[in-house]
Amino acid sequence: IKKELRFIDFSKPEVYNESTVHNYAERGKKMLKVQTFGSLEITYGNTPILLGKNNVTKAMRLLVILIYSGKQGIARNKLLSELFENEELSNAANSLRVTSHRLKKTLAEAGFPEHEYITSKGGYYYWDCPIKTQVDSREFESLIAKAKNAETIPEKIDLLERALELYKGEFLAKMSAEEWVIMESLRLKNMYTEAMKEVCDYLMQARDYEEVLRLVEHACNIYPFDEW
Repeated sequence: IKKELRFIDFSKPEVYNESTVHNYAERGKKMLKVQTFGSLEITYGNTPILLGKNNVTKAMRLLVILIYSGKQGIARNKLLSELFENEELSNAANSLRVTSHRLKKTLAEAGFPEHEYITSKGGYYYWDCPIKTQVDSREFESLIAKAKNAETIPEKIDLLERALELYKGEFLAKMSAEEWVIMESLRLKNMYTEAMKEVCDYLMQARDYEEVLRLVEHACNIYPFDEW
């Protein structure tokens, strides 16, 4: 499959904030949590979803792409290209069926309720999950967006600080060679950098130097060659 450099324009899937997550947990229902910043971790309730020793198998990549694509879905050709770039189209289509079956089997073994999970319609593939899903990078974006509409400066800074706490490392670091990950990682890093500057400027004016140091040390651990 011929692969072209492109940016997959992911729409934002449904994001569940902290209060929603807490209320859902109180009702005794398991959630699907996806950590994309730093190490990739996917858990269902307290059960980690393991799809291979290195955690970046085809099945895991398929799961991540579908979840991150959200309600917009991803075009079949793009999905095939991302997962099976060096295979012929017919072979890639068969490999996708095999990978989808393997993923569904793994989800069942992790205790997921019986469901289709992967659906296709009109040339697009979608993650169809009845379970509430929390994705840290989507929550990060949601907090940044809320900060822009905050009515007061302290409220804005609080939202930005909460967003910064979610940024534990580069976006999907173990998948950093994939073109869509590179583009998305750069976009999220720019959001992180802008939030860092705004929060640190505010804290410096408030003479909260200890908190500034903590935030900058964390940023330096992630991006040691950047100036903070």
